[in-house]
Amino acid sequence: MKDIDKKIIELALDTVIDKFTNQDFITQDFANYSKILKNRYLQNQSLHIRKRKCSIIGCNEESIKKSHSIPKSSILKNIALNGHVFKPEFNTRNDFPKNEMVEIGINNASVFPGYCIKHENIFKSFEIDGKFDNAKKALLQTYRTICRERTYREIELEINDIIKNEYKQKINEDAHNYLKDILSKYPQFNDIEKVKIDGVDRVINSLKYMNDYLAQPIEQFKIFEKNILNWILKLPFKNNLIVRVVNIDFHLPISVCGFANQTYIEKNKTKNACILINVMPHQSTTDIICVGLEQDRTLIENYFDFSFSDPINILNMIESFIINGTDHWFINPGYWNNFTSLKQEKILYDILFTEDSFIDEYKFSIFDDVRIKIIKILTTNFNSRQDPITPFEKEKLNREIIKLKNTDYDMIKDIDVLIDKLNNMLYKKE
Repeated sequence: MKDIDKKIIELALDTVIDKFTNQDFITQDFANYSKILKNRYLQNQSLHIRKRKCSIIGCNEESIKKSHSIPKSSILKNIALNGHVFKPEFNTRNDFPKNEMVEIGINNASVFPGYCIKHENIFKSFEIDGKFDNAKKALLQTYRTICRERTYREIELEINDIIKNEYKQKINEDAHNYLKDILSKYPQFNDIEKVKIDGVDRVINSLKYMNDYLAQPIEQFKIFEKNILNWILKLPFKNNLIVRVVNIDFHLPISVCGFANQTYIEKNKTKNACILINVMPHQSTTDIICVGLEQDRTLIENYFDFSFSDPINILNMIESFIINGTDHWFINPGYWNNFTSLKQEKILYDILFTEDSFIDEYKFSIFDDVRIKIIKILTTNFNSRQDPITPFEKEKLNREIIKLKNTDYDMIKDIDVLIDKLNNMLYKKE
């Protein structure tokens, strides 16, 4: 190639790179790339119900399409209305970032491509009666929670890779067309077939941060899986699990199956504790299963001891967890529909935009009837004993009453501010 031709190519490529860096390609326009990403994401959602390798470590058999992470017959039926439940989900069809409550049949609620036919049977001990009356059953349910969380993240990572590759392909096509246009007056360059740009723009960068966020807890999930299987199979390994199983004598119209993590500092070292929670409602009672790892004993035991110390703290723990922890929960449709529209909007808003931890108490009451019942029982107990109510007990009851009355549902409405808020939260989580 002649020196003059090299110079022409170099200048043209510099122009292409500048256009990419300045995010001026057609595909890089927000209206275009957001539509592309949204469409590709929706088209690839079928991966969440497509058969894949069984989730059991060491099993190479094909999974079924729909393994329930929450027992259908013995748990989901207890909160269903005409065979359906509600679940919070991000609205991918709307340009305005928001959550919505969607109706889903219990045949499809909490399902994932989890286990082969053989390993589906290991959960039969509680699938029918829903009784978590020993540690083995509680840990098997926790194991399903981990497998669903891990599988969900692995599939989302696969979807993001598909989206990233297709996005980069479109960028390369834009670059090729732009380069051809620049060099159109030089016939010696008519045979350029393709252009490949390996740079990073805001879309690729956002996908990277999302991938980091999705992948971050997977190694901890594997530690949970290994320890649970060791415990269930009674293998001679040290038990590194902290387990609490509590049955409360009132029905909650919600089922939770998820995890949350908390960054903390211990001995000048930054650590990340992971807690798995299952809320399993029966006809008149509710089972709560919480599991953490020995490596985070100080934080987790303090959290468990406080959360399970009385019914009010249990209720506060669950309310905080479904706002500040996991969004993988299901609620009775009739119960949800009894909320005011503003209360519904506030709950869905806070799930998406919260910057609080599951350890932080949620300042609004979600389950008003349950809270009122607990307050009445505690008040009766305090009044019937010989010792007068203490200032601490009185202040605690008053705080819960104030929470029932709190309707200060402040929410940001500016779409640009909300998008920036989501981006900042995502980068922070990385």
